[in-house]
Order: sequence, then structure tokens, then C-alpha cells
Amino acid sequence: MAYIKVQNKPGFVRETTTTAIINKDTNAYRQYKMAKALKETKDQKIEKLEKKVEELNELILKFIDGGALNQKDQK
Repeated sequence: MAYIKVQNKPGFVRETTTTAIINKDTNAYRQYKMAKALKETKDQKIEKLEKKVEELNELILKFIDGGALNQKDQK
């Protein structure tokens, strides 16, 4: 297989028979994969926190609607 360097894209080459562009920089690819995995982990944590906040809001509203705070006012 023959490769041609891609202009203005260090680490990328074009395969001459299929014209596919290939990233030959394995270090950069590894870093990309690690960054992607880290972002996915952070996104999952944020989603869990959002669900917990929503649950807490629902509990607070139930508590308020249940009259627990209103009963204190009547005393």
C-alpha cells in the first residue's frame, strides 16, 4: 500500500488505492479515546446527579403538599 501525506494534517495519510484517509498517529488516537471515555464518564455522573436533584425536588414538593409545613403554622 502506498500513502500520500495529507496537507495541513500531520499524522494523517491518504491510502492511494482506496483514497481513504488514515490517522497514523497512534499516540494521538490513544489520547482521543481516553478523552472520549472521560467525557462519557463525566456525562454519566452529571446525568445521575440531575436525576437525584429531580427526585429531591419531588420529595420536597410532596412534603410541602402533605401539609407538614402547614401543620406547624396552625400551632
